[in-house]
Amino acid sequence: MDVKAGLLLVMLVFLAEQAGTLFQGRLDRFETVLEWVSILSLIAGGILAIVQLIPKKYKVLSSPIKYGKWLDDLKAHYSKEQDPEANALQFAEHTDIVQAVERVEENIELNRKKVLLVKLCFYCVSVSLTANLLCLAFRHLFPSYR
Repeated sequence: MDVKAGLLLVMLVFLAEQAGTLFQGRLDRFETVLEWVSILSLIAGGILAIVQLIPKKYKVLSSPIKYGKWLDDLKAHYSKEQDPEANALQFAEHTDIVQAVERVEENIELNRKKVLLVKLCFYCVSVSLTANLLCLAFRHLFPSYR
């Protein structure tokens, strides 16, 4: 995701430079609308790309040292049962699976948000590019209109 957002930022900078060149001088009403569409899309796309690049805190597995003490406490808790070690390991396995599923679900949700931001940024780049190309086409296809 970060590479895509970086590439989109490069495209945004290119389009901003292109828009600055295209929309110089006297503009008619159509070109002024295209200029505003392009600039607002560039601003929105830049903000979306930067927000997407903000580091996120992903859920990861805890330190193994923490689990050693926790497992010892579990064994002590189940010490009065017939097979304390098996019960403790079964509980630990179940807990580990539940926590792994929770971590994966939270990380997937973070990635969904990042993907959405990249998609929206891409749409902004597309809108700006389209506005710039329309302006270019308008100027070259209808030079007498100006």
